[in-house]
Amino acid sequence: MEPINFPESNTKLVADECGDLPAHKHADGYVTCWQLSGNEMFKVLQTGVVWLHVLSQQHPPIMMVAEGPFEKEIDDDDEEGTEDGGG
Repeated sequence: MEPINFPESNTKLVADECGDLPAHKHADGYVTCWQLSGNEMFKVLQTGVVWLHVLSQQHPPIMMVAEGPFEKEIDDDDEEGTEDGGG
């Protein structure tokens, strides 16, 4: 997996022996975005798992999600649709 830049990134995290990590800093922490290679996508489809390695002696609280946190959420009322008389 490779970290990738994204429109909402507003900082870069840097550390020795690591590449720059584009991130969005907010009140509760940071959001980063990662791109899987074709082989990684295939492996995830096969196993259904992703492994997280934390390069530290302490493990910070984390949250891993598949949906982008900046994507607009669709309201349930919008999904029902009323243009065709349904709903």
